[in-house]
Amino acid sequence: MKNKIIIIAIIFFVSCKQTQIVFPLEAGKLTKEYLEKPAKSDRKYKNNILIIEGRISQVYTNKNNQSILILANVKDKYGVSCTLKMTEKISEPFRQYQLVEIKGLCTGFKENVIMENCVILYK
Repeated sequence: MKNKIIIIAIIFFVSCKQTQIVFPLEAGKLTKEYLEKPAKSDRKYKNNILIIEGRISQVYTNKNNQSILILANVKDKYGVSCTLKMTEKISEPFRQYQLVEIKGLCTGFKENVIMENCVILYK
């Protein structure tokens, strides 16, 4: 019985990895870190909630009808891909290179830094 409780406590502890919020990062800086040191950046940012400030280079809708904002500077080839929550409604169109701040869960890097479940903090 005592062993079962210990095992359950260990499983609970391991499964409850606390998500950390990393306060404002500039989209270009985050992208540069991932391009230069992907493994180190994953350890630092992946599965954490980030607040990213950057300029919108692209806006599109995915197959699930979610809005995706790409934050990147004019000359940058890569950026931060921010998939908005389904409940996040865009009330007015964005302007290209408009400055925004977005909060979301970083899930790693594939062509761009990937952020999921994002909400717009300001535009």
